[in-house]
Amino acid sequence: FRDPNDMDAIRRMTGVCPQHDILFDNLSPREHLEFFAAVKGIHPSLIEFEVMKTLRDIDLTDKANSSSKHLSGGQKRKLSIGIAIIGDPKIVILDEPTAGVDPYSRRHMWSVLQNKRHGRVILLTTHFMDEADILADRKAVVSKGNIRCCGSSLFLKNKFGIGYHLTLVLEGHSKENAINKLVITHVPKAEKARRHGRELSFILPHNAVSNFASLFSAIEQEINNKSSKLGISSYGVSMTTLEEVFLHLERDEETEEDTVDNLSKKIVRNRALSRSLSLQNKSTSYQSLQNESNNALIQDAKAAGDFETCESPIKGIGLDSIECHPNWFQTLIALLRLRILRLRRDIKKLYVMIFLPLGLAVLGLFVNSMETGKLLLLTSINFMVFVYFV
Repeated sequence: FRDPNDMDAIRRMTGVCPQHDILFDNLSPREHLEFFAAVKGIHPSLIEFEVMKTLRDIDLTDKANSSSKHLSGGQKRKLSIGIAIIGDPKIVILDEPTAGVDPYSRRHMWSVLQNKRHGRVILLTTHFMDEADILADRKAVVSKGNIRCCGSSLFLKNKFGIGYHLTLVLEGHSKENAINKLVITHVPKAEKARRHGRELSFILPHNAVSNFASLFSAIEQEINNKSSKLGISSYGVSMTTLEEVFLHLERDEETEEDTVDNLSKKIVRNRALSRSLSLQNKSTSYQSLQNESNNALIQDAKAAGDFETCESPIKGIGLDSIECHPNWFQTLIALLRLRILRLRRDIKKLYVMIFLPLGLAVLGLFVNSMETGKLLLLTSINFMVFVYFV
């Protein structure tokens, strides 16, 4: 549906849950659902059935006839989700649907969305990584307005994850150094993550999965061996979480920004140096200076890390680092252009600001120019007023 004239069909097949609840204060949840069911074009004979079904799904049957202004924040979010899913829409857009909802209600809404996912497209935004991991088939990580990556949970965890987490629960007489040696013996690239109380965590890399079996067997032997001196009571293994993937991408982006910023400053300095040298020494060719500048940039990029990742951001950067001092005329032109663009977006404001004052001024001048006739002396004879004395 690309034709704007098909808005009725688009409304029938689309459900939207905005980030902030947009509800009528004096209407009940039942009346809200009846209204939006009619808007979506549901047959009048089926509206009551759809409303009751949706109320049961969102667990608001006991508040069906209460005004929405008397509902709690979590109940309002449930109602907004119910408005989005009523009428069996094929496209559902949910903007942080479980924000401000208690954990029990959040789990309930997860089950509702999982049951409603078949046969439709659901676009969901959330700040809860576990919610995205449970509900979404494909996840897109957005950072500072840019899509950093997109894929399934397994793809993201394998590509951007730090590995598997091995957690050991220790006894009071455990020997941490011996445990570290045991883990590194079977998985040489294992890294110690943290020690918190009786828990000791290690990070196991993805490419060492073939060594996990021998490591787990050795740990189980130590647990079952009553005479063991390591002091391991139990262990567990978990995969990288989406939250760790997101934090990993954030750190990478900050590192890339710092690298690009430093390289852009070097570009500006090298260009300024090349211009100054060309003015002082006419015999020095610009090509030689440019080659020296490029060689310096290549060395800086190699020192910063992966040269291939630095090559593409270099193109077109450096403008933010150039100091410019526009004169008053350029500032005036820019402000006038901005003002014209804003006025073009609101023609009514243009009439009120320009044409209406001009019309009132012309009307005032016209009234002021009207002749009032011959001036009359303020006497009783001129105004036909007679005074009698008795």
